[in-house]
Amino acid sequence: MFPNKEERLQMEYTNPEKGMVQFLSDHGPYPEKLHRLGLRNSPECECGVIGSPKQMVLYCPLVEHFKEERSILKTCNVVDIVRNPEQYNVLEQLNVEISKIH
Repeated sequence: MFPNKEERLQMEYTNPEKGMVQFLSDHGPYPEKLHRLGLRNSPECECGVIGSPKQMVLYCPLVEHFKEERSILKTCNVVDIVRNPEQYNVLEQLNVEISKIH
């Protein structure tokens, strides 16, 4: 994600909150992860699709009220998002909100 320590230290805007850490590490309250841990019967979200972090944050129709924010991120990959302060902040905001929902 971050090619080297120097680049990461220059990204002063990256001080991830819990939701962002969960998204980037794939260790959050996502159906797919909870299923792997044996805490959920199915890896699918209530919308019927595998509930991975990317799916939940960018595509899940149950959180469609973030449509505008999502449109900024859908055409980008995570590495590019992390390197762009505006996109990073949008992704972090989405993760914080979605971690409260799921």
